[in-house]
Amino acid sequence: MPRRRYGVLQVKKGNFIADATADSYLVIGDLSALSHLYVINRAVGADKQVASILYNTPKNEFFPDIEGNYPFEVQELLQKSSEEIIAKIKEIAPTLKGYQMVYIAGDSRVCIAAHSFFKNELGWNPKQIKTKPFWNPDKKGLE
Repeated sequence: MPRRRYGVLQVKKGNFIADATADSYLVIGDLSALSHLYVINRAVGADKQVASILYNTPKNEFFPDIEGNYPFEVQELLQKSSEEIIAKIKEIAPTLKGYQMVYIAGDSRVCIAAHSFFKNELGWNPKQIKTKPFWNPDKKGLE
């Protein structure tokens, strides 16, 4: 939201915003990231290929988007299971067409592991990898 500071309008810019320039997308996240991923899904356009790895146990805690739809497939994986999530990435990444982009959000451990995998193992350009860690289970408060 724009703010005024000293009479100058300031717009906060971030990295975790929808970028509709890709042909296909992969969204990865947990329950804490779901509403953000729904917004990104709507913003990139209905004509794009969007695959997902959404994880939570139990998976019935997921809620629909504002239109009442469940546009993503939900996996019943443990939050700390980066190895299982990487295995799912290995299944899905080869099916993505054209210029690809990934959005990774939620548990910081998963964000770090998935970001490293895309960059180091798959050789993706960092501009194709959007990461937003929302929380870390090993930290309490503002440590």
